[in-house]
Amino acid sequence: MESTLRDIDDHRDASAEDVPSPELADLARQLFEQFAQLGRNIHPNAQNFTRGEAGVIRTLHLADLAGEPTLTPTQIAERSHLSTARTANVLRALEEKGWISREHDTADRRRVTVTLTPKGESERSRRRKEMDDRAADFLGKLGAEDAHEAIRILARCNEILGQKKEGRPRTGEQHRKEVTPSEDLQAL
Repeated sequence: MESTLRDIDDHRDASAEDVPSPELADLARQLFEQFAQLGRNIHPNAQNFTRGEAGVIRTLHLADLAGEPTLTPTQIAERSHLSTARTANVLRALEEKGWISREHDTADRRRVTVTLTPKGESERSRRRKEMDDRAADFLGKLGAEDAHEAIRILARCNEILGQKKEGRPRTGEQHRKEVTPSEDLQAL
């Protein structure tokens, strides 16, 4: 383990063009497995709410908060980083659940607008609270010291991964402004 950590320290100083050592590649695989499992454990019912659905719901919610209560399917596709075909399928599924409504624009009947319904907002809010409660329970069981350390390490990971090409790290606020719903692991 000590040699692996030494390899990591040695690699940290290497250029980005260097090929990672086998130990680093294995640690990277373990990291992604742990992140995936953490996501499944925090939100075990996520399979019932597809990433596309979560992204569309979140996009509509954020637009509403920004004073844009309706969006067109094209705007939703662009903001959710989904294809227009995938967006159409997601909107159909969400409409069947009663979570969104689609209406033709009164001025231009060819234009369709999409709105998050009260039922959709309630479901978004319920799922978000469920996820927040599970995360808070997890952090409580982890203990204050380990929880703070885990958050510190994750923030450092985001700082490193979020560096711009010029080599300047982005601030947390810059990252929050740049993150898209599809990139957001907590898409609700």
